[in-house]
Amino acid sequence: MVVAQSVGAVLASTWVHDYAPTIRGLVLASPAFKVKLYVPFARSGLALMHRLRGLFFVNSYVKGKYLTHDPARVASFNQDPLVTRPIAVNILLDLYKTAERIVSDASAITLPVQMLVSGEDYVVHRQPQIDFYQRLRNPLKEIHILPGFYHDTLGEKERHLAFDKMRVFIDTLYALPPQRFGL
Repeated sequence: MVVAQSVGAVLASTWVHDYAPTIRGLVLASPAFKVKLYVPFARSGLALMHRLRGLFFVNSYVKGKYLTHDPARVASFNQDPLVTRPIAVNILLDLYKTAERIVSDASAITLPVQMLVSGEDYVVHRQPQIDFYQRLRNPLKEIHILPGFYHDTLGEKERHLAFDKMRVFIDTLYALPPQRFGL
């Protein structure tokens, strides 16, 4: 069983898609299949600049107050010296490319999947999350849109709502024999 959030959810989805590991299932919280870039043509501009200039970094303008309603988590995010703002442009562009590949070919993922989608996510777009879910073939799949939640689904003030849904899904998977669907 793998539980992953945001960029980690894209990495977990990619691993499951590309390597078909023998795990019980996957829980994806606010997967970053398409990051919201608030500047028009940002992605194509970054790709062009990357080709011309090579490696460079862009700053993330995500602030803790856009991630969660939990004041302690906001403060922790804002004060954590390990949270860095600069993002290597090749990482950002590869995230986009990989996420598009995984969303478009989600039907290759045969595991049970639960998705927890934040209802008011200022960091990522919802439509690719919906598209991914709709393309999954395993009948044991769930999607839950959590109203009012910001991007940090598992760190939200009311995170117990997400964890309750995860607990039921995981308990269900472990009550069943391991599956090998659609191979």
